[in-house]
Amino acid sequence: MFFEITFSKALVEQKITTQPTPKAHFIHWHYILAGGTRVGVETIAADSGGTITADTLRFFVHDEVGSVIATVTESLGGANQALALYSYDA
Repeated sequence: MFFEITFSKALVEQKITTQPTPKAHFIHWHYILAGGTRVGVETIAADSGGTITADTLRFFVHDEVGSVIATVTESLGGANQALALYSYDA
């Protein structure tokens, strides 16, 4: 049997699964706010023993109306930094 439990409290969200993915059993999201706007999120995945298997930090770049126009992502250890730009055409 498979099920998921998600806990949310203020700026932290935790998801626990009974059927682990290949790399994670616990997933934690830490939200970063500035002026009431979410500007970043850190996602930490750990196995059932508590060993961190993935840690990703993602920042969001907003335009003047609040739309996300870019994301900057960095993986565990500062490796694999990436920039993604988004276009919203009318």
